[in-house]
Amino acid sequence: MERLNPNSDWKNWHALLPGKWRLLYHTGRQIGLTIREASPRVLIGNVYLSFLPIKDSKRSFSMAADIDFTVMVDPHWPHDKRGKEGNLHITSNVEMTNGERIYQIESQVIEQGAIQEKDSESNESILTTSQVPVTRKSSRNGQWRKVSQFLPKETPSSLPVVKLVPSDVEVTMNLDYATKGTSLPSKVLLEVRLQVPQEMFDISKLVCGTYVDSRMLILRGVTGSALLFTRTFES
Repeated sequence: MERLNPNSDWKNWHALLPGKWRLLYHTGRQIGLTIREASPRVLIGNVYLSFLPIKDSKRSFSMAADIDFTVMVDPHWPHDKRGKEGNLHITSNVEMTNGERIYQIESQVIEQGAIQEKDSESNESILTTSQVPVTRKSSRNGQWRKVSQFLPKETPSSLPVVKLVPSDVEVTMNLDYATKGTSLPSKVLLEVRLQVPQEMFDISKLVCGTYVDSRMLILRGVTGSALLFTRTFES
C-alpha cells in the first residue's frame, strides 16, 4: 500500500488528513489485553487520532490521541464489564514536510550478513546468511498477485513520505471513579501504556506518514512499526 500511495506530497495530505481516525492495527504489538493478567484490570476501548488544521498555517495541524478504556473495580468483572469509564487525551502540534524513507532491499541485507559473518570469525561468533532476516513478500494469495502486477518488479530503495515534526506533548487522564490518593490512577495510567502502542501514548514518536486517501491512513513510528487507521465519521 505504501508503494501505491497516490498522495506522497504534503500538500495533498493537508486536504485529506483533517478529521478523526480510528486505530485498527499495529505491526509491532497487539492492542489491548493478552494472556497477561492486568492489575488493575483495564479494558481498552477505541483508540483515535484526530487532526485539526491550525489557522493561518498551511503545514501545521493540532494532533490529538484519545484512548477510551474501562477499569474493572468489581471482583465479579468477568460477568459484568460495565466498570468505570476513563479516557486518556494526548495533544501536540505537528508540522508536515516532504521526506524520504529508506528501505533495505534483500540483496543488501544478505550482503551485510555475509560481512558480519566474516568479521566475527575472530570472536567465534558466526552469523550465517540464513539467519539474516530477508524482506520477501509471499504472493500465494490471489488478491496480492493482482495488486503486485501494478508494482515495479524490483523493491525500491526509498519511497517519498510526509515527515511529521511534533512539538511538546500534553497528557490528560479522566477517570469516572472517586478514589483517595493517586495510587489507583497511577496504576491505571501505567496499565493503559502497556496495552496501547507507544506511538499513541507519546505521539511525538510518530515520525512520518506513508499512505493516505479519503478512508485510510498509515503512519510510521520511530521503531519502523506501521499504524493503520480508518476514517471515522461522527454520528
